[in-house]
Amino acid sequence: MTTDTADAIINYIIRLDKGKKLVGNKIIVGFYGGEPLLNMPVLKHIVERLKTSIHNYPLYFNLITNGLLLSGSNLEYIIENHILTKVSFEGDEILQGKLRPAPNGKNAYKIIQSNLEKIPDAAKDLFVVTPSVSRIAEKLDTIIKNYAVSGFKKFSLQFIIDDIIEKNNIRLEDINKISGLMDDVTKAFIDLRITGMNIKVFPNFNYMICLHERTPKEHFYPVVNMEAFGCDGSIYPRTDCLSKRDYCYGSVWTGYNREKLNKVRDVKFFFEECNDCWMEHFCSGLCFINPKSPYPDDEKKIVDCLIQNLLWQSAIRGYIYLNEKTNGNISEFFK
Repeated sequence: MTTDTADAIINYIIRLDKGKKLVGNKIIVGFYGGEPLLNMPVLKHIVERLKTSIHNYPLYFNLITNGLLLSGSNLEYIIENHILTKVSFEGDEILQGKLRPAPNGKNAYKIIQSNLEKIPDAAKDLFVVTPSVSRIAEKLDTIIKNYAVSGFKKFSLQFIIDDIIEKNNIRLEDINKISGLMDDVTKAFIDLRITGMNIKVFPNFNYMICLHERTPKEHFYPVVNMEAFGCDGSIYPRTDCLSKRDYCYGSVWTGYNREKLNKVRDVKFFFEECNDCWMEHFCSGLCFINPKSPYPDDEKKIVDCLIQNLLWQSAIRGYIYLNEKTNGNISEFFK
């Protein structure tokens, strides 16, 4: 992304702020890639301009990085500006080398691990360790425990549909093996929190909060004011729609294409397939079962729905496990 395009996006956000046109109560700017740390001059330009230009809403930043460049001045800038950073990292040397080698083809594990170790303890709450569940399988709960012991408090579990279906050759009828994995991770997470470690594992923690607070599903996953910007300034409804031109409904240069915007807004999130599903009472409806999803592959839609189903099942079993471990006094767990 060029500075000119960044300025157009910044001006677009400033207009929203000045006009107080947001339905929500905050502005969150996220940096995605590729690798956003490869373009630090533009990233800094966006942060600095918005910090001095947004006055009507609280302003937050986040980014997703592979961790290779998370060091030196990059790390210092992230910490100084309180940028919530997801580090997409396998946490296992063999799999990291096989699936996510460095640009030179070498194993990047030791570089990224070294970068993580150099994050000051006081700043670790800004960093979310984000392993890929479908890749590290049974090692996941051990990896989370290891990083929790070293001071990291936030973890986010990724399910990469392509890996589940293709790279790992896991068939749909084998998908339930993930259920046991999720139970292991949930129990490990609960045990660590009970022993005093203030960690959060997403989505497990979010789902259990939803169960604990009886949060209505329409409030649990708010979808207002979410937009994604391409490197050319094009506007999409979500990050998973980026570069799928059918979902582009305008640009920061020319404004909205009202006809396309209305089509995107007309998407209905619940369908006949959901009516007989027990999870309909929990699910947000923002899943790939949606026929207007940017993922047209039927198998991917089914796998995603199954994964969400397993996550909720695991959260329910975890909630029961937590109730037993705390003798029914579970409110402290969620503070």
